[in-house]
Amino acid sequence: MTDPMRFVPPVRPSHFSIRSTILLAIIAGMVLPALAGLALDAHFSRALHAPIVERNRAAARLLAASLVTVPAWTLSEPGLQAAADRIVAEPSVCGVEVLDLQPAAAPMRVARRRCPAQTPVVVAETPVLHEGQSVARLRLQFDDTEIDQMLAVRTRQLAAVLAAQVLVGMLVLAGVLSVRVLRPINRLREQAGTLASREPTPLQHWPRADELGQLGRYLNDVRARLLDLFGELQSKNDELHRMAMHDQLTGLPDAVRAAMRRHGMKRGELEIELTESALLADTDGALRTIAGLREAGALLSIDDFGTGYSSPSYLKLLKPDKLKIDRSFVRDLPHDADDHALTQAIMAMAQALQITVVAEGVEETAQRDLLLKLGCVLQQGYLFGRPMPASELGARLATTATSA
Repeated sequence: MTDPMRFVPPVRPSHFSIRSTILLAIIAGMVLPALAGLALDAHFSRALHAPIVERNRAAARLLAASLVTVPAWTLSEPGLQAAADRIVAEPSVCGVEVLDLQPAAAPMRVARRRCPAQTPVVVAETPVLHEGQSVARLRLQFDDTEIDQMLAVRTRQLAAVLAAQVLVGMLVLAGVLSVRVLRPINRLREQAGTLASREPTPLQHWPRADELGQLGRYLNDVRARLLDLFGELQSKNDELHRMAMHDQLTGLPDAVRAAMRRHGMKRGELEIELTESALLADTDGALRTIAGLREAGALLSIDDFGTGYSSPSYLKLLKPDKLKIDRSFVRDLPHDADDHALTQAIMAMAQALQITVVAEGVEETAQRDLLLKLGCVLQQGYLFGRPMPASELGARLATTATSA
């Protein structure tokens, strides 16, 4: 039966990071109001410009009628043509048509058009009066897209202003976002990544008292508490290790004595290898164990010598019968000068204390020759043989004995 308290809901993958979400929010917060402002401005500007355009057209009709009155009354065709040219020069007028109503042999008609033929127009007729008598009929054509053109110009200008405003605002917000949000978040991420590390790392400095700064200082406190906890756990682990090694080493002499008695072994026929780290975990216990093993008749060999925190004083206290030089010192011989010097020093100490030395990991003849030159006559490694079944080992030893 599943424990409902241990149910962990699945984590939904997010397509956007917090950084991307904030940037998109900034862009939307700046661009959408600008677009809405353009739309509202177009709506209100159209309502505002419509009466202005109507007044301009009414003024154009009055001006055109005043210009046409005298030529129409005097039946001056050149005058009507000049008046039509002046009328059509007005920006809001696309075309003009004047039809003289004076009695004459043939009525005069003057027409001018400035806008292209496909331009939609609005036609307005105005009677031309002279002293209360209708002397001509004036027909004016106005550009029906005049308001749209005015709005287009205003929209382009306003869009340029809003674009500059949006750009400056985004740069300011992006700078503030980078300094006050994104960079602190990256620092918090790095700081959180070092929480579980046992390596000492410098604490992050958070001078600001904002939310991210408070979180950073809290992580510093958590890091300090974790380091204290790690140190406490390490000390307890070391203590438990020492206790375990003490228990193991304490009972070892009795176990060895019983085994030798059970198998009928004599003193000096059993050699026991202990690692250097096991012996140095509890020096007092190791000395008592060594004394018990020697009393039982076993020989002591220290394996992997040189890999722990040994010193000549420990070697003097333990005084083993044999020690084995770890393969890490033999691997780079004879080329590595440091390994050469360390191996020579180990040999000198062992010979001075009359301890037998065995070199581990000998795989090349050059290593063998150098070790022999240093006085190490006992060696083991792939140069002499690889691991093999007991039957093959027996046959090889028999062959070696026969050849000898």
